[in-house]
Amino acid sequence: MQIKRAYTLLEFMVVLLICLVLLCVMVPCTISVKAIMHSRSCTIDMRQLSAAMSMYIAAMSMYINDYDGVYPSPYGGTFVSSDDSIDKSYGGETWSAMLDSYTKSSPGTLLHCAAADLNQISEQMSDKRLCGYAYNAELADKRILSAQGDKKQDVMFGHDDSHVAFPTLTVVLSDARLGVISINKPDIKIKGRVRGISVAELQSSIQEQPAGATRHQGGANYAFADGHVHWFKPEQLSVDPKCDGKTPGFGL
Repeated sequence: MQIKRAYTLLEFMVVLLICLVLLCVMVPCTISVKAIMHSRSCTIDMRQLSAAMSMYIAAMSMYINDYDGVYPSPYGGTFVSSDDSIDKSYGGETWSAMLDSYTKSSPGTLLHCAAADLNQISEQMSDKRLCGYAYNAELADKRILSAQGDKKQDVMFGHDDSHVAFPTLTVVLSDARLGVISINKPDIKIKGRVRGISVAELQSSIQEQPAGATRHQGGANYAFADGHVHWFKPEQLSVDPKCDGKTPGFGL
């Protein structure tokens, strides 16, 4: 009769060690593949948004019967200026809602970066058109409508496209935290004044979210005025309000 030999403790430990090594190799690979897929999905969304932006500008050009088309306002309602890092909006229609009819997808289905976690936002905020992308604040100006005590109520107007001297270098859309509507630099957590608009009710959530500018493997996707999309680290982009004709960034 043949007696089956049992595994020794050493053999068992060797097998266990091999399994652990394989697990350590496979888990990061799985995470990396998921991150790459999120980044590619984000790139596709931004390309469609860029195309929608071009269609919007062309439509506005026909509407105003002028040579130059007009960029959409980042925010269609009024908002209150603040001494904090970014102005607070109350109600109104955002740039993403204005582009809905120009996108190929059903309204509201396209505008969401897969890497931006909507679970961080309460259900009551679902109508705020939170997409994880921000509009370049340099593409619009704000004008004072009226004064309310010591605060000023403003409205935004988009520039016409003749303001953009270097379409291949000027950012139109960028990855950003949920609730950030427009911004004039990469969405990193910085102190000091930032030109832009965010949803007033989401201020605490915005501060808690990971920075949009490092969302995709240490960088972010940026859509440019000519329609192309490119990945950059935040330090690779210029934040000067005037483009130098050489460096990609937010300046016009």
